[in-house]
Amino acid sequence: MKFALPCNYPLVERGTWPQSKIDALLNQIKSRKPFDGSVEKMFPVAMASCTLIARSRGMKSINLALVYEYFLLKHDEAVIKRYLEVKDFDPITCLTRVGVVKSVKDGKAIVANSNGLKSYRTDYAPGLRVGDEAITHWDFVVEKVDESNRSWVLKAKELRIPEVD
Repeated sequence: MKFALPCNYPLVERGTWPQSKIDALLNQIKSRKPFDGSVEKMFPVAMASCTLIARSRGMKSINLALVYEYFLLKHDEAVIKRYLEVKDFDPITCLTRVGVVKSVKDGKAIVANSNGLKSYRTDYAPGLRVGDEAITHWDFVVEKVDESNRSWVLKAKELRIPEVD
């Protein structure tokens, strides 16, 4: 959810989702409460992509490794494709990036990534510190880079995806 939820701000702009729903989901994720909605209906593109990856590997369900693979290796391609179809959101802001935290204060972090220096919300990354590597998406630090996701970050760097550095 924390990777996908930032993508729904264009849905608020389009009038498809109320801001109150986004805020409620954000609070649910921040408080680490179990999600009780239909992810498939809320994030059809991401779910379809993750499902295709799972099926290509003979898997019946989506696990965390598949989520990392999608968001760090395949998400940006899907974003650009979708943007070329609808052209009603900022595709650069939606790209997933990895950067270095330069400062943290009052629920915001300044992160240096391929988008330059930008302020990101830290709702999903409590305990973030200066010098940490972080995965960003829209206006959020989605996660601190650690041993659970480092191999995916390294794969993204090896593939030289321009938006991940």
